[in-house]
Amino acid sequence: AAAAAAAAALVVVGVIGVTLFPLAPHWVRLSVLYLLSGLLSVLLGTMALRYVVWFGVWLATGAHFWLLPNMMSEELPITELFSPFVTYEAAGAGDKASSLALRGGAAAVLAAGCWGLYAVGPNAETVKDNLQGARDSVLHYFDLADSMRQGISNGTNTTGIDLNSTKAAGGGSSSGAKGKAAGSAS
Repeated sequence: AAAAAAAAALVVVGVIGVTLFPLAPHWVRLSVLYLLSGLLSVLLGTMALRYVVWFGVWLATGAHFWLLPNMMSEELPITELFSPFVTYEAAGAGDKASSLALRGGAAAVLAAGCWGLYAVGPNAETVKDNLQGARDSVLHYFDLADSMRQGISNGTNTTGIDLNSTKAAGGGSSSGAKGKAAGSAS
């Protein structure tokens, strides 16, 4: 019962936090963005590593070797996703899915694909520019690239506008208002 109450409290706090997220300070929103981007990178990197290892072992031996075989399972609870760490299934003698001809064809397709990507791939400067543009686009989409808001929240003025001016909105000057007040007082 206590665990259910704690879970319900976390849900309420989570909903309030997500609702108020646009009002969070710039550094909080940027930290959440980088944290979630890092978690996504770890997940995708682990998935890519699983497939690269599986393909390499299958190509060399015909056997099926998986790192974290339950990682993408939807039926298992989260506590069982990381056990067992590896599984290995040796190739059978008459296994058509592990035949030498099929593995050789897969190796040829992989080699041709890698050569094609290398031949038409962009240079390093273009990749760097595209990555910078993608980063700026994501920051702009989440409204995190606004230097004016960041500057004001830091207590500095980056707008170039004199915030100490007491000029009225109608165009009157502060010295004229002081003069009228001084004249009416005497």
